[in-house]
Amino acid sequence: MEQLANPVADFANQLRDRRTIVQAKLETLKAAVITPLKEAGIASVTITFDGYGDSGAIEEIDYTNIAGEVCDCPEVQLEIAPDQDHLPCLDRSSVALSQALEDLAYLALEQHHPGWEVNEGSIGTLTINVGEASFTLECEVRFIDYEAHSTEL
Repeated sequence: MEQLANPVADFANQLRDRRTIVQAKLETLKAAVITPLKEAGIASVTITFDGYGDSGAIEEIDYTNIAGEVCDCPEVQLEIAPDQDHLPCLDRSSVALSQALEDLAYLALEQHHPGWEVNEGSIGTLTINVGEASFTLECEVRFIDYEAHSTEL
């Protein structure tokens, strides 16, 4: 008799493998974006996202320079080494910094808040402090709550 596959174990293995790949992608993108941001005089980047109704998107990306002024994204192309071809944005030899930042945000959400777009969804920001090379993901999960009462009369 043929051995049946264990779909739960298979799914768990696929999920584990995906999380490992996503973490590697995150680390690669984090390292890749800091230097070009520093060189362009960017002090911080705030990436805003909103998800709901089984859909979600990066709403905007704001850049602040070292003088504290809002500015545009530097038009910089990131060159990615061949061993980094596992990144979603890298079906090209280079990628725009703005695209790399958007991909980084989506990967962070997948890794740390899977389902951020489901039902009532979530809203939040990914803030990059360029000088400290720190990345902070803040996510507010929406939900419906109710209070049930039962009274016999």
